Amino acid sequence: MFRFRLDPVLRLRERHRDLVRATLAEALRLRELVAARERAHADEVASGQAALRDATAAGGVDVQTTLELRAYLGRLRIERAELDRSAALADEQVAVCRRALTEADRRVRTLEILRDKQRDAYRRDERRREDRDATDVWTAARRFATEPSGVSP
Repeated sequence: MFRFRLDPVLRLRERHRDLVRATLAEALRLRELVAARERAHADEVASGQAALRDATAAGGVDVQTTLELRAYLGRLRIERAELDRSAALADEQVAVCRRALTEADRRVRTLEILRDKQRDAYRRDERRREDRDATDVWTAARRFATEPSGVSP
């Protein structure tokens, strides 16, 4: 029966790969949350700009409303810069996790290839042993059948 001596190491590496995969999934989820905030923010900016256009396009200009809308759009620009930083951090985290997953996959695959090679070698050796045993049995049976019985006539 074949037994891979590095099986505990392989299982450990597989668990590590699974943890890295879960970390990547979490990083992707967080990146999607940032993307959703970016989309909502873009909608707010478009709405604020439309309100500012409407306020200044009408015949009379309400100075207070215009000032408030400009201040609001200024706050949105600051929020946009914060969102950009959050997006960059999330992108970097995703990239780090992807590199880590690639490395973890490579480490697992290396042991899997070694295990497969050792299993194949074990099977070849087993077949050779079985063939040799069968040949030995056949040779012994043949020798027994061709030997004189040892009784003199």
